[in-house]
Amino acid sequence: MKELLKYIKPYKKEILLAVSLVFLEVIAEVTMPKLMSKIVNIYLPEKNMNKIIQMGLIMILITVISSAGGILSTWFASKVSQWFCADVKEAAYKKIMGFSAGNIDHFTTPSLITRLTSDINTLQTIIQTFLRLVVRAPILFLGSIFFAVTINKELTMVFVVIFPILVIALAVIIIKSIPMFSQIQLRLDKLNGILRESLIGARVIRAFVREDYENEKFQGANKEYMDISVKANRRTGLVMPVMMFLINTAIIMILWIGGNGVYKGSIQVGDIIAFITYSFQILFSLLLVAFLLMMTSRAKVSGTRLNEILTREESINSTDKSSEYTELQNGIEFEKVYFSYKKDDKESLKDINFYIKSGESVGIIGSTGSGKTTVISLLMRYYDVSKGSIKFDGTDIREIPLERLRGSIGLVRQQDTLLAGTIEENIRFGNEKANFEDIKKAAGAAQAEEFIEKMPEKYQTRIGQKGAGLSGGQKQRIYIARALIKKPSVLLLDDSSSALDMKTEARLQNELNHLDFKCTKIIVAQRISSVRELDKIIVLEKGKIAGIGTHDELLHSNTVYREIYDSQIETGKGENNE
Repeated sequence: MKELLKYIKPYKKEILLAVSLVFLEVIAEVTMPKLMSKIVNIYLPEKNMNKIIQMGLIMILITVISSAGGILSTWFASKVSQWFCADVKEAAYKKIMGFSAGNIDHFTTPSLITRLTSDINTLQTIIQTFLRLVVRAPILFLGSIFFAVTINKELTMVFVVIFPILVIALAVIIIKSIPMFSQIQLRLDKLNGILRESLIGARVIRAFVREDYENEKFQGANKEYMDISVKANRRTGLVMPVMMFLINTAIIMILWIGGNGVYKGSIQVGDIIAFITYSFQILFSLLLVAFLLMMTSRAKVSGTRLNEILTREESINSTDKSSEYTELQNGIEFEKVYFSYKKDDKESLKDINFYIKSGESVGIIGSTGSGKTTVISLLMRYYDVSKGSIKFDGTDIREIPLERLRGSIGLVRQQDTLLAGTIEENIRFGNEKANFEDIKKAAGAAQAEEFIEKMPEKYQTRIGQKGAGLSGGQKQRIYIARALIKKPSVLLLDDSSSALDMKTEARLQNELNHLDFKCTKIIVAQRISSVRELDKIIVLEKGKIAGIGTHDELLHSNTVYREIYDSQIETGKGENNE
């Protein structure tokens, strides 16, 4: 929680003002019953209208001061809570943007979304209320106790009976409720996860007629969230009935004892009126304390979840060492590389060794799960190797600042992401300084210009989130254009032409072979036709290198490659149309 406190320190002045104004508001409140008792006990029996009017005007002035203090304190508390939460949200978002793939896997995307929305909103509401209650409750309690005792010590014995019962009841309710707040957030994480999957996979769900199954799954998670929320609210909802029962019991006792006192002449009517008011204020202040404790518990849960993000150590740290690397000049080397996604998991890559010269075009091929995409992830340094090293121009990539390393690489994945906006904006995302001619040139090289020019608004055509409205092949060509406009010294294509027909892919490969900038290309593919003309091909099998060579060399000497080739010839693989 210490990490969160530094975000509230810049607003100490506003916090002090909010607290001071609450203090002024409460002091004004606790003086009112005393003034009222003075009117009833002294001025009314004397029928002194001048004093009654004078005291009435003073009470109106105090009411105005109290109201002004309340309004201004609420305004300052609201500002502090909004500013604080905006700063925390910005810091958490920035931290998440720097997370490695391993950190994202640790938290899960739905949980991160919940923490940045629900948890921060909870903190905002709680901080705004807390800044008022943390002063209001104790001052109201102490001030009311002080004036109540000065009125009549005999009546204060009512509190001696009521207070212990009230404190025990509130303590039991709070203790029983606190553990549920963390469960509520966990159930919300689960619900958000299912909702996110359903929205992303809506087409797949409809294609397999699984709407009923997904509805049941969502309803189950929603019921779990509702059940725990209802259970928590049911327990916290007991506070008010218990409170009202004890308040009413206290009033009955006060009226009983006070009535006898009035009958005997030991207590005045004004004192009873004032005492009942103070009783309400005292018991209400205890209710505020209970509410404050519950809010603090909820804030602790949400704060802890946000603190986990802010204090999470990066599994991938950018080095502070100075490095001369800006773009690839000599080559890329994998030296005895081993990798597993989790510490105790089975290794996804084992003893990987190869060297790629700058400017070469290299293919990586293998069966599903052989480790092809893992190689790409390691080159991007989404993960660090478990053993061994990956070197760019002889420098371990862990010693190259991440911004420089990734700045020199253009990445295209099979299932990549397009942003809601125009086609031009999506291509320019790869290089914000690119002009329109650069965009057209990149689109032409990626074989995207043809279909873009046929659209009514051409490059200004707006596309939905994740490329809604475009075919798979069209999306892939925009992905490639976005990478090419960057003019990277290393281009990583991870099965990025799988949705293209053979003719389009052939034209694309020709363009990639004649780029106007030096570029080392690493192409992961399922189809041998996508890599057969490259300088060399790396064959992966069960996380190990099964062979390295040209198409012809591997076809004659490598069993694994030959099996892939034969299976694709037999099934006619490579004849896919867009």
